[in-house]
Amino acid sequence: MNNLIFDSNVIIDILTKRDETQDLSSEIFIKAILKKKAFLSVSQVHNLRFVIKRNYPEFYQDYLKIEGKIEIVKTPSYIDLENVLAKVDIEDYLIEISAKLINGLIITRDQKFLELSQITISPKDYYLKYKNSHTKIDFLDLKTQYLSMHNEMDKAIDNIISNTAFIGGKSLTDFNENFAKYIGTKYAIGVGNGTDALIISLKALGLKPGDEVLVPANSFIATSEAVTNAGGKVVFVDCHPDLYTVDVEKIEEKITAKTKVIIPVHLYGQAADMDPIMEIAKKHDLKILEDCAQAHGAKYKNQNVGTFGDLASFSFYPGKNLGAYGDGGAIVTNDDSLFRLCKMFANHGRIEKYNHEFEGVNSRLDGLQAAVLNVKLQHISDWNKNRRRVAELYNKYLADVEEIVLPKILSDVVPVYHLFVIRTDKRNELKDYLKENNISAGIHYPIGLPFLKAYDYLESKPQDFPVTYEYQNKLLSLPIYPEMTEEMVKFVSEKIRNFFV
Repeated sequence: MNNLIFDSNVIIDILTKRDETQDLSSEIFIKAILKKKAFLSVSQVHNLRFVIKRNYPEFYQDYLKIEGKIEIVKTPSYIDLENVLAKVDIEDYLIEISAKLINGLIITRDQKFLELSQITISPKDYYLKYKNSHTKIDFLDLKTQYLSMHNEMDKAIDNIISNTAFIGGKSLTDFNENFAKYIGTKYAIGVGNGTDALIISLKALGLKPGDEVLVPANSFIATSEAVTNAGGKVVFVDCHPDLYTVDVEKIEEKITAKTKVIIPVHLYGQAADMDPIMEIAKKHDLKILEDCAQAHGAKYKNQNVGTFGDLASFSFYPGKNLGAYGDGGAIVTNDDSLFRLCKMFANHGRIEKYNHEFEGVNSRLDGLQAAVLNVKLQHISDWNKNRRRVAELYNKYLADVEEIVLPKILSDVVPVYHLFVIRTDKRNELKDYLKENNISAGIHYPIGLPFLKAYDYLESKPQDFPVTYEYQNKLLSLPIYPEMTEEMVKFVSEKIRNFFV
């Protein structure tokens, strides 16, 4: 990547999102910062401060944060006022001579500047040049996310360290309150991780040895292993052929006198079909524990997932829509007694120090992770919105590729696209092809839960879970994260189209 000086118009585009190429500009800018290749000419700084403070005061503090990330290049003491560019626009001339000092390239949208200077390029042209020679699209980009809020994040982390507030404390209390408010429940309890959240919830629901829990066959093993670790027996239910979440038509046939709990998983950021699940639970007097590890902020019929069941669990693994900088999880509920039981079980069976009413476990969300999550919680609505934007672009650019099946969403669901999962008979070949073209794709999950070695004792056969068995060889997760630009989605889509030509 070249050393890049960003013209004032591009900096203002990035801040205010006023131009259609601002997504491209933002991506180029962030990559340049990461590589320490982003610069401003000293001649721009005072003018930028003045213009933004006068015309865009709401973005002034954001500009100062940007300025803090960029190297400032001085201009030489000698300037040639007879230079053609200097005669047309002295500021552009000063930017040019600054760029020459660092052997740099100027990113600008100014058409006259582009015509008169040999070291200028538009954001779109630079992106296309960069894409054709260097493009690498990661499956997830947490570094870019961090850079977008590093000042507030660094401040929050520093506050925890300087106050040695590592366990409990105000950051955890604040997060529990803030997360409960975001989800729409009365209570939230931060715990060590999402698996702990499931186990503790099942314990609080009174699961006993021999009790059966219905679990979707298409999920991560945390959902099922939590049942076993809580003392219960796993009973798998096949997934829906279009939605990939639990097939509600297959639930009742799995219910026996020993069934106690249903765990619907809101998979890939899509909500499970909760109305019929709740009706079945009511009919058979069963408890509902929602697994929301991949669905922070997803809605079903204008109601957040996590608010339907008796309890709900969340994971804050770093790659989640709301991810910590380490492990973390939470339990949410509206039930007073379940709240008290979960809180006690996660804290050695106690509310007060040394007053242990029963044996519990040690599962705490630490103060540092709570502080990180408090910062991120302020952004998650925008991030989820951007994930939907990226998904819409994939749907647009891949709509006519007959060899793949795009995600199908219930009409009354607002998804958050933790994953964007396509289905194709050539899954493995396509994944390898994308890798050859510097695009990271993922497989979630290569072996359906009933067919893992861990569950050999259940003696499951392919015909027992035909959809899960078939799809474990066909589902591919494409890169998706809030910072992806339209050009990045186009690039991935073009490679997919080329593969099938």
